[in-house]
Amino acid sequence: QAEPLVMLLGDLTQRGRAKQVYIEVTIESVWECEALLDTGAEICLISATTFGDLKQIMETSDRRLKVEACSLNITSYTQTKAQLTRKAWLEFTFGKMKLVHPVYIS
Repeated sequence: QAEPLVMLLGDLTQRGRAKQVYIEVTIESVWECEALLDTGAEICLISATTFGDLKQIMETSDRRLKVEACSLNITSYTQTKAQLTRKAWLEFTFGKMKLVHPVYIS
C-alpha cells in the first residue's frame, strides 16, 4: 500500500510573468492572506503599510505586536539600497504548521 502524501505547507499558486510562488498563510491568527515565497531571499520583509494594517487588526483584539529596533542595510536584486530599522517576530500558520519568524518592516 502506498504511503499517504504529506502536505508540508499548503496550496501553492503561481502568478505573473515570473511565475512567482504564493502560499496561503494566517499571520498572528488574525489575518489570512497570500504570501510570496521567495526561496532566494535572505530575510523576510513586510511593507510598513501592511504591517500597520496588521497592527490595527491586532489592537482591535486587544493584542499588541512587539517591534524591535534594528539596523540592517540591504541591497535588493535590482541593486536598490535601503536601511531597515524595525523588525517584529510574527507567528505564521501554514495549514497545520505554525512558526514564529523575524520579519523586517520596510
